[in-house]
Amino acid sequence: MNFIYLMLLIIFVNDVSHAQVVEQVLQDKKQVAIKKTPGAQQFLIGDIYLYTFADGSQCSFNVIEVKQNFALANYQSCSKSSEIKKGGSVEKSIFNTQVDSEDNKLKKIDSQNIINENKIEESWYTYWGVGTSVVDYSSTKIGKYLSEASAVEEQGGIRSLELFGFYWPSNEHKGWLKGVVLNTNSSYLSGPARGQFSAAMGYKRRLLSSQDLLSFSNYYFFRETIGSGFFIRGDIGLGSTFYDWNNPDNLSETKEEKELGLASIIGIGGSMLVGSETRILFMLTYRKALGTKLDFPVTGFSTGILF
Repeated sequence: MNFIYLMLLIIFVNDVSHAQVVEQVLQDKKQVAIKKTPGAQQFLIGDIYLYTFADGSQCSFNVIEVKQNFALANYQSCSKSSEIKKGGSVEKSIFNTQVDSEDNKLKKIDSQNIINENKIEESWYTYWGVGTSVVDYSSTKIGKYLSEASAVEEQGGIRSLELFGFYWPSNEHKGWLKGVVLNTNSSYLSGPARGQFSAAMGYKRRLLSSQDLLSFSNYYFFRETIGSGFFIRGDIGLGSTFYDWNNPDNLSETKEEKELGLASIIGIGGSMLVGSETRILFMLTYRKALGTKLDFPVTGFSTGILF
């Protein structure tokens, strides 16, 4: 998002041997966006560009992302960063070295470490996911009904959604995300009635159920980079469980019930970065009510986007 905004602020120049500094990006992150000028070499991740101040001292910009003719770079060891000007030019260094503007000493650096240490992390994130799930009715009356009815023969959609997820990274612990999210799961099962009259009338046995949970949600990414590599998840919050069972073969079984109470989710999964600000998450989760008599445990697999 920040990168697209910066691209709109570019002031074009005709210096063919340099790339132009476009704009400083978030002072606390110490980043700039630069544009390749006509005839200049294409940007590569890990490239180092030198910015020269009026007194001859220099700062080095380390390229961490490339999009066509634009690059996002950081300047971690620049003591005169407040003097970097929009529209100023930078020149590619012929050495894989980093320059500190205070004493112009050259320091050897590892380009791969620059890439790994400078994945862009936001001040907050939003998460949206979709998936499929399996609901366990065996421990409830519904399980008994389904068993005695020889189960249902047709299955409608069983789906899981993660909506309105808002997360904030922990300032104290790298790789932690904390926030809130709405998890909802719904299923629809149906089959033809087996009684002679009910079958003749075209009646169907039907089960509708849903499990919703508004929770405090936590993720931990083992690489300590948000949205990169394996992670674990733990949620707890206020949940609701609902079902509507209709059996025309035995009307005494027809019942609708709903219960509110605590519920939890545990999960494990993998994630990958897509660009600097978008992450895709794949996860296996298990949801269970806590301390309520109405409980349909849900095992789900989902895919979501964190950005």
